[in-house]
Amino acid sequence: MKVRKPDLKSMLSFNPKVLEFHFSDSDLNLEIDGKFDQQLIVHCFEYFERKLLDIVSSETTNQIHSKEKSIELIQMAIDKTVLLNKQFKGKPTVIVHPGGYSLNESTEVESSIMKNII
Repeated sequence: MKVRKPDLKSMLSFNPKVLEFHFSDSDLNLEIDGKFDQQLIVHCFEYFERKLLDIVSSETTNQIHSKEKSIELIQMAIDKTVLLNKQFKGKPTVIVHPGGYSLNESTEVESSIMKNII
């Protein structure tokens, strides 16, 4: 069940097997009280400080984080997931969007490079 911290208590009344938190950049400071019988899934943020994460990015722009910065931010979300999972049952899952966003159609060469990076 998809959940944000303010909705957690009401969502637990449905007895879900899984709780999926959709992270925003502010959720790196997320703290949750209690222990939970559910499995934890974290949907990693796609934007951080108004810039898109893109692990296949070949450049940094005013709208896209560099590949290195994107990987660093995703690692921070993974680390936070590991910490939060001490309060949950089972192995956590992190969902990450790899990027490759463009307003222009990618060439076959560009697509191949991005696929190889992943």
